[in-house]
Formats: sequence, C-alpha cells, structure tokens
Amino acid sequence: MHVTSANGFGAASSANPVDSFLLQLQKATHQHADGRPLSRLLLTGDEWRYDDLRIQSSLLTRPNHHHWTLYQAAAQSTVDFSTHCTKQLGDNPIAKLAAAYLDFVATVARPEAAADLFDRILEVIQQFSTCYKSTADGWWLAPALAKWVRYMVAQAHNLDRSQGGRRSKFTCTNQAIQPVSRLFNTSVTDRAPLPQSKQRTTYMLAIQAFRIYIRLRKTRLCQSIINHIHNINRITNNEFTLDRYPRSQQITYRYYVGRHWMYQHQMVEAEEQLALALTSCTARPSAFANRKKIITNLLVARMILGQLPRSDLLYKYQFHPAFHGLIAAFRQGHITRFQRSCDELMGILLPSGNYWVLRERCLILLYRNLFYRVFRLTCDPQAQRTPFVRLQHLLAATQLATQDSTLDLGDVECILASLISQ
Repeated sequence: MHVTSANGFGAASSANPVDSFLLQLQKATHQHADGRPLSRLLLTGDEWRYDDLRIQSSLLTRPNHHHWTLYQAAAQSTVDFSTHCTKQLGDNPIAKLAAAYLDFVATVARPEAAADLFDRILEVIQQFSTCYKSTADGWWLAPALAKWVRYMVAQAHNLDRSQGGRRSKFTCTNQAIQPVSRLFNTSVTDRAPLPQSKQRTTYMLAIQAFRIYIRLRKTRLCQSIINHIHNINRITNNEFTLDRYPRSQQITYRYYVGRHWMYQHQMVEAEEQLALALTSCTARPSAFANRKKIITNLLVARMILGQLPRSDLLYKYQFHPAFHGLIAAFRQGHITRFQRSCDELMGILLPSGNYWVLRERCLILLYRNLFYRVFRLTCDPQAQRTPFVRLQHLLAATQLATQDSTLDLGDVECILASLISQ
C-alpha cells in the first residue's frame, strides 16, 4: 500500500522531490550563461519515455539525477501544483511554467491520462511563451524553448497521423499554429544583438511554422514568415542574417523555403534555395537521408527548368531504378510514358508534394522535346531553304505520344502557340 505524506507527496524518499525540482529550477533561472541547465531540467515526453529499468540505471550511474524521483512523486502527488509552485516561487511566470511542467510529468507518469498529454504540452508551451515575452533577457530560455517547440510539433503530427490523417482534420497540428506564431512574433521583435537576443530562436520557429503550414496545405502562409525575416534584416542592416545561425538551421530553412517556392511554381527561386541547402549539407554518411530529401526536390525543380540529373548522381542516391524511366520519357517527349512513370513514383513524389507539380509543369516541356525530335527527324540539313516542320508530322507524333487518336490539327496549333508564347 502506498503511503502519502502530510504534504501530499509520496514518502518514498526523505527529501521532497518536487521542492527539490523547484529549487533546481530557481537556480537554473539565475544561471543565464546559455540556458542549457534549464533545458536539461525540463525534459520532454520523448526524454521521459524510458522504461523503469532504464530510468533506474540512469539514476545509478548519475547519483544527482533527480528525474526518476520526480517522476514517481508527480505520479503519486495529490497536491495542486499551481498553488504549491506559487507558494514556493511566488506569483510569477516561472512558477506557472513549473506548475505546467509538473502537470505534464504527472500526465506522462499516468497511462490512464494519456488522452490529456497534448493539452499538457500546449500548456507548457503557453507558459514558455509568457516567460519569453515578459522577461526582458529571455534569450536564455532559447535552448529549452527550442526543444519543447520541436517536441510539440512532432507530437501533433504523430497524434494526427494515429487518428487517421485527413479524417482527423489535423486537430493537434491546427492547435500548434497559434503558440508557434506567438513565439515567432516575440522573437522577431527583439532588437538586442546576438547572441543575447530572442532572435536566437527566429529561424528555428520559422522552420517549425513551415512544417505546420506544409502539413496543413497552407503553404501560402509561409510567405508571411519569409517576409517578416526579410523585413527584420532590412531594418537591422542584416544583423540577423541566416549565416549567423547554426548550419543545421541554415540547411533546414533553405530546404523549406525552396519547397515553398515550388508550391508557388517559382522554380528558379526554388532551385536556388535547394541548391544552397544541398551545398551546405555535410557529405557525412549520417546526413545521407537529409541530402536525399533535398535532392528529391532539387531534381524535380531542375527537371521543370529543363536540367536533367547526371547518371552518377542518380546512382549515388539510389534514384536510378526509380527515375530512369521518367527521365528517358522526358527526353523523348513521350507523354503517356512520362505520366505512367510519375504514377510509379507516387510513393516518392506525393509525400513531398511534387507529384502534381511535376506532371503539370513538365507537360509543356514534353511537347517541346517531342516537337524538337520530330523536327530533327524530318528536317533535311542539306536543304537550301528555311527549315520547317509539317503539322501533319507533329500531329502523328502527338497522337502517338499521348495515345489519343482524337487530337486534330487545331489541337497541335494550340500547343505550338503555347510553346511560342512561353
């Protein structure tokens, strides 16, 4: 039988684990060197999700490790954390953050309360936002804040996916929009110079906003994030340019900006950003998956611009078997075969949002390649007259490439007019 002490906490240890946590939190808030002590203190759900054996093993190897006893105390506690934290720390944002975090830990520790977990995460982020905005030198919150925002966005995606994707209407992901937007606005309005500035989190928050907008198919909203950052750099004389931030943020930000431009059919801008992301991405084996993800989008952008990848690049990133038929059909202008190849690559192209972009934007290029092949095959280079191509030849080639015998000369003339105008 479990025994509860008079103060509402389990009597498993002589020291009160919750009060010990609050004391460490108070110390961490006064250590403004880099904010890492606070980040190590406030664990996310991913960090809590050990089995009991691993937690106890960690406790044995790190004698000052307090997380296991806090985990137990939060699960068994009968006190109101909000009242207790206010009593211990005073009525301030840090006390409210501590209470929200303890409620979160208690939810993690109680499997029967799993349905409330995301609400607890949102509450922690809400209190982080309040602390971040109300504290003049809140830049030291950045490491812990970044960790928790990434956790919230990932958790929202996982929960929506487990509830049936579109059928769930992305409930959790929609709930994540507001706190990320609020934090981003707080970050971009800080004018303190780096590194002691809330602008430390600007690009991290922009990246998380991009992830949310792309997942919700609200890609046009990405432009407002890009404009905010552009305006801040213009006002501050490039005080917060991307090259002053960690390489990982540079790569990821450019990757998402490139994807945004692809959704807006701005392929030149998309190719530029994706190429910069690929150039910055390390060639280490650990980064292979990231490079492959960038190259998947870059390959599509360049194909739409008429630039085809080298065979060695396809082999290196294991694209050759999948993309070989697509590229061959593109070169030949064989429209039906190209569309069939797109369908075969749906598993690769659809998750990145490139399936319809590739099918629609490459159509005019396919006609260009087809008509050029007809011209090369039918034109006599020795003739002394101006080179020309017969519409009948173009019609026959178009009917063959599209497998559509209902096309007539009027359709071919319309296609030619479109090619000339573009």
